[in-house]
Amino acid sequence: LDPGCYGHPVVILFPEPEAGEVVSVFIITSFGGTDLAVRHPGRQRRGQYVPIAPADPHPDSGRLLFLADNARLPKKSWVNVSALHIVPLAILR
Repeated sequence: LDPGCYGHPVVILFPEPEAGEVVSVFIITSFGGTDLAVRHPGRQRRGQYVPIAPADPHPDSGRLLFLADNARLPKKSWVNVSALHIVPLAILR
């Protein structure tokens, strides 16, 4: 796992760990408070991220994820769907 991934929230894709106690995750980022279109002005790079409300819908696809029970992250955030990470369950906090 890239050192820059530590300390970020994640989306757990398979919540029930199987053999080896590992889970598959996508990393969530806030881009340090910068909007997606500002951080990645090119359409191709923007396509690697899906916004989570209350961020604005994706500027190209219109997609927007919502957390269950109207939960909110402390900052506008985006899920990086370009890289699936398989990590030991023990490293998640």
